Amino acid sequence: MLTPNRVVVIFLLGLVTGPLSAAGADQESAAMCQSFGPMSFLIEGGTPVEVKAGHIVDEDVGRPYCELSGFVAPQVGFEIRLPLYDWNGKFLQQGCSGMCGKLVLDAANDALSRGYATATTDMGHRAVSSRSGIWAYNDPSAKVDYWHRGTHVATLAAKHLVSEYYGRRLDRSLYRGCGTGGRAGLIEAQRYPEDFDGVLITGGSVLNFVRNNASIMWGIKANIDQDGSPILNTTDLETVHHSVLARCGTAGTDIVSDPLSCEFDPGSLACGAGDNGTAVQCLSPEKISAVRRYYNGPRTASGEQLYTGQAKGSELGWSGAFFGTPSVIGKYIIEHYRYLLYPDSPGPNFEIDQIDFDEPLGTFAAVDDMSAADLVNYDGFKARGGKLLVNYGWNESSMPGTFATQYFDRVELENGGVVETQNFFRLFMVPGKFSCRGGSPVGQTIDLLTAMEVWLESGEAPETLIATTHSGEEGKIITRPLFPYPAYGDYSGSGDPGDAKNYIEIQP
Repeated sequence: MLTPNRVVVIFLLGLVTGPLSAAGADQESAAMCQSFGPMSFLIEGGTPVEVKAGHIVDEDVGRPYCELSGFVAPQVGFEIRLPLYDWNGKFLQQGCSGMCGKLVLDAANDALSRGYATATTDMGHRAVSSRSGIWAYNDPSAKVDYWHRGTHVATLAAKHLVSEYYGRRLDRSLYRGCGTGGRAGLIEAQRYPEDFDGVLITGGSVLNFVRNNASIMWGIKANIDQDGSPILNTTDLETVHHSVLARCGTAGTDIVSDPLSCEFDPGSLACGAGDNGTAVQCLSPEKISAVRRYYNGPRTASGEQLYTGQAKGSELGWSGAFFGTPSVIGKYIIEHYRYLLYPDSPGPNFEIDQIDFDEPLGTFAAVDDMSAADLVNYDGFKARGGKLLVNYGWNESSMPGTFATQYFDRVELENGGVVETQNFFRLFMVPGKFSCRGGSPVGQTIDLLTAMEVWLESGEAPETLIATTHSGEEGKIITRPLFPYPAYGDYSGSGDPGDAKNYIEIQP
């Protein structure tokens, strides 16, 4: 519902018979953008939306666009970028990262350059950084927006504005994100199935907020002995990693193709009598126990599994996730405990040594109900032909790759088996890839957007994705094929292991 001062403008927009061409775009498109707003309207449940006047941005992606921004009540901020010409009829919502709190839309410039209208949201709050949680301090409304509502209402507002701006309905709506953005995308498919035709998850994601936080904090404590000293160091991790590669690595690479089939035992690195772990490339019993803890994953004192363990081959990433008092990621996660997880926020003085890993998970039941993205019911999404395309790095430590595969296994049990599940949900595990960034050695470029376009528009599900990276050696490009889980690609034994054509698909 538009306010009266919008009627004339929208009527004029309705006379536009199609996207403007580049040749005649400049003056007419600029005038359209600058006259589009300010405005207010209502979305579901009578929720008010306010939008500032549009303005032209003639940079960033090699083509000018109209930028809109506004708020959905009470404080869900959003930003939209609209191509001034050659709009392709499609919309892409880009997820945010960390705890959000700001509008960062440059990550969707690749889609904008293809002619997509794009948008993002701050998920209901503004913050000094995406690692600050003070905005949630005893504010239930802000938490609900962060858990699930913010992305949904920002999507409704953005789709409405895109449709009004171009004077016609959208052809396709896509969502893309990883980390927190990945969690939001999965929740969209599970709880708001009408919002998007396709959801793309482009890296490690927070599938279960409560357990993921506990897993990271447990991982920090798992490397501290009774005296408060670290047990494993980075040299130990290198020793373990090299031994894993020797046992399970793909020839000619520094990755493990299928960590699930790797039977490496850190006990094989036990030191001989008398050297107490001081010998080169051997581990003391205490260090071996620590490695095993990481592989097995966090448990309570009663034996309850809190989360999955680390994948074989991911060892070099453990230091960044878990080492330190607390680690870099730990300093971020403690914000969740201070401001988001507990029914009554303990506040800024809460520290990691106050976390009780044997506290019943029921303490966090309300948060789990609102934030969990590991539900297995996709009935509404499937019924409208929705598609879910996920890539996930085996070497992710703070959001272990093993959780992604276990989650897919649960989904396929609920949805009629692997074949039926892959009709709407395809998971591509990426050897060596870290969350939301490049990785070693593959994963820097995986064109999920094109794969999703083909799947939705022609019905051809992706059977293979190509991961591409630059090795840094005289501009050499490394490629590797990725196959839908549970299949994986393995080196054929001949030819360059850095060339995708020399891999074969393995079906477990």
